Amino acid sequence: MLRFSALSLHATLAVGTAAPDWHLPGHDGRHYQHARGTWTILVFYPRDRTPGCRRQLHAFDAARPELEARNVRVFGVNFADVDSHRDFASCESYRFPLLADAGGHVARHFRACIPVPGRPIILRTVYLVGPDECIAFAQRGDPAPALVLAAVRA
Repeated sequence: MLRFSALSLHATLAVGTAAPDWHLPGHDGRHYQHARGTWTILVFYPRDRTPGCRRQLHAFDAARPELEARNVRVFGVNFADVDSHRDFASCESYRFPLLADAGGHVARHFRACIPVPGRPIILRTVYLVGPDECIAFAQRGDPAPALVLAAVRA
């Protein structure tokens, strides 16, 4: 049995390392991947429709004017399917795509989940991938969008 302390020892990818390639379907029917030359924020969150996830995603949605001004794209990512994401995004009026990582492959490559028997556990994790396709910011939990954007300015 995994204990919380074991989960907290699971390190994020290091800043400055190459980001894993990813390609996932969005709730809007489009497919997305990191585009070289752009800034991309990936918000790995445990579940659709939970209070903590709503709050975290709304914070990034509210920061949209500053994100757009800096040409930063935001994506929410978890294991839910496209239909769940579509309903959640519609209900909450998110203006960025929610991506379906149904097999958990992208979350595993980004060290944003713990593969436990039965069902992997998503660890709330935020990454900023730079135009050079390297990790520019990585933090567990619920960092404020301003903290993530500080890495864009750096």
